[in-house]
Order: sequence, then structure tokens, then C-alpha cells
Amino acid sequence: MIGQLYSRTSRICEIDFAHVPGQAYCSGTLKSELPSDLLKLFQDYETLVNDQCFSNVDDLDSELSSMEFSIHVSERCRYRISGLQIYPSTGSVGFVVGEELLK
Repeated sequence: MIGQLYSRTSRICEIDFAHVPGQAYCSGTLKSELPSDLLKLFQDYETLVNDQCFSNVDDLDSELSSMEFSIHVSERCRYRISGLQIYPSTGSVGFVVGEELLK
């Protein structure tokens, strides 16, 4: 399914992802480019993960969590997400689906 990734109120990119009913974790791929500021953040994230610098990953996770990400599947179907991971080198995306957001 295709969804629009948002941070607070601004659209970030489009994601093709699979959501298995009853499971919170989703995985997918980027379908459009990330804005340059977020691209840099997720490139840094990917480097830290690959280099196993997990204490620095925690700091970056805190910064990303403060952005309040959500996925919009349709105009009336939006969900808060957490644990967003984007790996720019492969276009892979992973996140945990949370509560449904109302308009």
C-alpha cells in the first residue's frame, strides 16, 4: 500500500509499505526522495548503525522522535508512527504503527 509520510504537518515523502493486520511493525521502500535535511539525518543514522555506534544512534533516535511522524494512507486514514528507520542507500523503510489520528 502507498502512504504519505508526514512530520507534524508537512509531507515528507511517499512510501510503499506492507501492513500485516495484528502486527505493529511495517516495512517498505521509499517511492520518492527525502528532503535534503532529512536525507542527511538518515544517512548519518545509517552510518552509525553500520558502524555499530549505538550510543550515538540513541541521540539521533531522540531527535527523530521529536518530529512526530505519521503515515497517511488516505485522506481519512492516518496513523502515528514510531521507530522510523530509513536507509537511504537501499531505500528500505521500517516503522511501528501506533494510534489512529483523527482529523
